Amino acid sequence: MERLIGSAFAGVLEAGRDRYNALFAQARRNSPRLDADEFVDFLRRRVDPIVDIAANACPDATTVAAVVDACFLIGIELLQRGFAGRQSRFPEFEPHWSELLMAVARRHGAELPALVGPLSNAAYNLTVTSRCRIGQWVKRVGAAAEHCADAAELRAAGQVCAWICGMAHYRAPALELARAMPAAVLASLLQLEANDERLAGVVDRLASRRWYRPDAEPAQAGLAIVAEAGGFRGLGGEFLRPPLVEVDGADFLVRDGDAHWLLTADAFGATFHRVARPSSPSPDAGHKSRGAYAVNRAGVVSGPDGRCKFACLASSQSSAATDDTLAVTLPHSHRVFLVGEALA
Repeated sequence: MERLIGSAFAGVLEAGRDRYNALFAQARRNSPRLDADEFVDFLRRRVDPIVDIAANACPDATTVAAVVDACFLIGIELLQRGFAGRQSRFPEFEPHWSELLMAVARRHGAELPALVGPLSNAAYNLTVTSRCRIGQWVKRVGAAAEHCADAAELRAAGQVCAWICGMAHYRAPALELARAMPAAVLASLLQLEANDERLAGVVDRLASRRWYRPDAEPAQAGLAIVAEAGGFRGLGGEFLRPPLVEVDGADFLVRDGDAHWLLTADAFGATFHRVARPSSPSPDAGHKSRGAYAVNRAGVVSGPDGRCKFACLASSQSSAATDDTLAVTLPHSHRVFLVGEALA
């Protein structure tokens, strides 16, 4: 039997029937393919459980109405953009979205109207950014919500967790937010116990060691291929041709002859962002860039703490090094291989 809309949600919809109908009609004028039956189904399946939990957590009628408003308007936009409904371009988004808002509503029902937009936007960004782990983010933010005192702490937790779940370009601001975060919230996001000895000084260690993960099993210390990023565009990757790499500050500039990307990477993930073509090519582009690491034709990588041979990196096409990472590309691969110090 199909779920019926609960009394809290039904009461708000009935009281505001004319306004909600007008909002949907206006949206349909802008998006003629917006289907009324599909939207009603979305409200029943996804929004009603959120409203029900929020109403139990905070029975105030004004707050419940504000929750309905926020979810109604976001729901229209999700269907317009193809993130919800039967024709969704990202079928995993809809269940993740509702799971997150239900978890948040249990602890922050009164603040949910102000959180629906930011959390929906964050879920959108994690969904459309390659290699990010939206499911992991939803579960960790939902768990951390129990430890957050207010909406501001929860928004900060969402941003820090987005970095932990693959948004590597959030690294710098996320570290700053983590420094001011209550220990219980940070421990929850990092999947550590509140009394775990690793929690003391963990932010300083994360900031100083790009390839450190406190939630990972200890690895044998030494040079290792710590990440691979990129791929052939025809299979969902970034590059049409095997790319070339050069240094751009603490990150890497990657090009394939057709476009340029900024590659940001650390132990939690790697992201590419399209950037404008440099006005003049770097003299190091496609060759060996200076830095803390280097690779020779035999695939031997040398760094501040030693050397290690990686047969798969022999005869590289380009390489570039920062203070803590070596990026290597090969003449017949669309991947960027990243070498760094694995941490015990």
